[in-house]
Amino acid sequence: MLTTVLPLYTGGQIPAAQAAAAAALRLRGLARAGGGGNVTAPHKTIAAQSLDRGTEVVQKTGACNTFWSERGVV
Repeated sequence: MLTTVLPLYTGGQIPAAQAAAAAALRLRGLARAGGGGNVTAPHKTIAAQSLDRGTEVVQKTGACNTFWSERGVV
């Protein structure tokens, strides 16, 4: 199994909104390519907002711990 770590860069000159958008695109791309992953704080809110469909717990908490794709839905 190939494991890829995609760090979220939030320092330097990149505004937070752009960093969040880039992280969301990476998450969705990885999931749609057949991958998935675990999300660490403080990125759980960004991950939850990037989903097509969250579980009931994600919807209640606004936080996503684990993501994957099923039938093209992240």
